[in-house]
Amino acid sequence: MTLEVGIDIGDVDLVICMDPPFSIGSFLQRIGRGCRRLQGKTRVLWAARDRASSLIFEALVAQSAVGVPATPAAPIRRSILVQQALAYLRQVDKHSRTVEQCRNTLALSVLPVFSAETVADVLRAMTGQKLLRIQDSVVEPAEEGWSFIESTRIFNNIGSTFSDVALVDADTGMQLANVRGLKTGATGVQIGGHSYEVVGSPSARVRKVRATTEIHPTPTYAARKLPYAADVGVALARRFDVQAIELLILNLGDALAAFTWLGRLQNLSLEGLLERRRVVVKASSFCIKFSGVQPADCLRVLRELASEPSPENPLLDLPVEKVSDLGPHFKLLNEEQQRQTRGDWFQLGALRKYIGGLEGHRIVDKLF
Repeated sequence: MTLEVGIDIGDVDLVICMDPPFSIGSFLQRIGRGCRRLQGKTRVLWAARDRASSLIFEALVAQSAVGVPATPAAPIRRSILVQQALAYLRQVDKHSRTVEQCRNTLALSVLPVFSAETVADVLRAMTGQKLLRIQDSVVEPAEEGWSFIESTRIFNNIGSTFSDVALVDADTGMQLANVRGLKTGATGVQIGGHSYEVVGSPSARVRKVRATTEIHPTPTYAARKLPYAADVGVALARRFDVQAIELLILNLGDALAAFTWLGRLQNLSLEGLLERRRVVVKASSFCIKFSGVQPADCLRVLRELASEPSPENPLLDLPVEKVSDLGPHFKLLNEEQQRQTRGDWFQLGALRKYIGGLEGHRIVDKLF
């Protein structure tokens, strides 16, 4: 686990990456923790769990040497607007402004565009969450809004990546690990090769443990998700010397893997669009798995999508928050604003441009 932002330790000259980051930007941020004040080069060591991770690291290093590829820009996160609106009201006179003043201050006319109308929609939605109070077109923090302002959350744009349960040493108070939970019926747990018995549970999210000689099972850790971004896909395609104008298709026996080299999020958009056409697909990072489709038909169904005039946004009701960062305050939005936040990530123009550039397909037996 490495820190990307908010740390400046000047004498670090070796950065160890335990897993491939999900974007080239994250990779550069991580290796940028080294040599903050020292002269010379940062040494980078990666520890790959498997061949796939090693190939991704190779691709990241090679692509970083020639530059970050152009990929669709992420939209502004509506949950960040929640934070910005309350921070804005906190610092102005009388902690209040008109709706028009908020619209003019918080809207963006440059990429990523965020219209004044959308700002007003979010402000109205925040009143239902008791974050804001709007009366006679004057906006001010409400009860829940003041609670947010007075907490440290207003200064934090980084959401927690911890698992659900903290394991704490009962004698020292030191936190030993963050885990998803314990095995069913377990009275103890093994952490880093050492066994501990559970001696107390102050809350549902904390377990107190104490070292013991008895052998206990390992805990359940959070599943690793791989929502790689599109720039990592570009880097991998370059690593395999694959042309962007062809759709690479790998036969998996009961399915076909069509390598788009797009990120997980764009492939999720394609999955949603294809499922409406009753095509059985499953999106993952860099590829889409087709079932019951011939290789030549993979390209055909993609081209049919590109010709559709104005398809309904497929991301509105899909779990986008599981594969992309929708902001640390996403849960403060009401249900409709959460839905719209998911939909903000649908980039039809980028998908049409990608599909329009495909000239054919090629069937391969293996990638490496």
